[in-house]
Amino acid sequence: MLFAALPRLIDLKTERDAAIEPMLGRFVRARVPRRRQKRRVRFTTAAALVNELVEAKQNNQVRRAMAKWQKYELIALDEVGYVPLADVGAEFLFQVISDRAEKTALIVTTNLPFSEWTTVFPNPRLCKALLDRITDRAHIIETGTESFRFRRTMEKRQKKR
Repeated sequence: MLFAALPRLIDLKTERDAAIEPMLGRFVRARVPRRRQKRRVRFTTAAALVNELVEAKQNNQVRRAMAKWQKYELIALDEVGYVPLADVGAEFLFQVISDRAEKTALIVTTNLPFSEWTTVFPNPRLCKALLDRITDRAHIIETGTESFRFRRTMEKRQKKR
């Protein structure tokens, strides 16, 4: 499942950003290099974001780390739901998403239906508030259960034969 809360169309074209293009379809158009557009875009996994913020907390640098994440016009947050989050991690993720709500673009990818998000976010109230912010004015795209990576691998193997 893919959530795309995009207040405006954003063009992407870097190697890191190109990894998300197959999932974004009509929302992302690869036409102009990002450096020429002067847009700040970040692609990361949910676990990497949480780990960065937890580490910043240990170094008393939370404010600086949060300010860095707020500068991006688009954050593509991948693999939400693969790793259950501790309370502090879930709270940091909520804070990043909440601070961005209705201001800047956010893309979230997950394989979990909404009903299973409480397995990732231990606090049910936090989970509900997070889903509320993510789904408000969002384009929700259900991609099915087939992995595009698996499909791509199988296509490559068949071409070799």
